[in-house]
Amino acid sequence: MEKRSEKESKINSLSDNDSQAIEVLINKLIQIKESSEISEDSVMNMESVVFDILSMSSRHQKLLLRWVKQGYILD
Repeated sequence: MEKRSEKESKINSLSDNDSQAIEVLINKLIQIKESSEISEDSVMNMESVVFDILSMSSRHQKLLLRWVKQGYILD
């Protein structure tokens, strides 16, 4: 049986999916930087990055609120 303190230490760790999504976003930003040209493609990539970051932020805020309501201790 898992102790509550162990659960609390794991509760706010970044998921594997989020880690992979962040890597993809970093690669997209690097591609935009390296192209050094403003184009329709680069604008679409930037919009995609912003949308993905906002989605991740919203999801994390919902999780954080849920954990606080359940009484977990957060940093």
